[in-house]
Amino acid sequence: MGFAPYIVTAEQKGDTTTTAWFRAMEILEPRYTGYNVILIGGETTPKLPNAVGKGGRNQHYAAVSMLAMKEYAGEWVLISVGTDGSDFLPDVAGAIVDNNSLGKARARGIKVKSYLDSYDSNTLLKRIGKSLIVTGNTGTNVGDIIIYVLK
Repeated sequence: MGFAPYIVTAEQKGDTTTTAWFRAMEILEPRYTGYNVILIGGETTPKLPNAVGKGGRNQHYAAVSMLAMKEYAGEWVLISVGTDGSDFLPDVAGAIVDNNSLGKARARGIKVKSYLDSYDSNTLLKRIGKSLIVTGNTGTNVGDIIIYVLK
């Protein structure tokens, strides 16, 4: 299919928000010149505030990435998904966002940062639409998979 993939790690960890920003900055630098598919495995750990909304680490990673990748000059899509089919919520495996997702949110008057601050990524992604990945239990649990496709 003409893709040039790069496997960053199979052991990603750390705070979900910080890691999403870090990976976006690597792409924006551009650290992965010559590659258009960036593959990451592992599991991050969100640092939750006292009052939280709904969502899991994969939904949050995707939602944070909408802001973190906003300066990317080309088209991009990101998928962040738990292989077991459950991203804290039993049927939601994760989320998919792209270079148009932030614009859709802003056009609808959605204050993305307020949802991120309260870890309410599920509600945010539902409001944007066509962003949640719903699989149900897959019968396997290898870890989380994050894929960036860049153009």
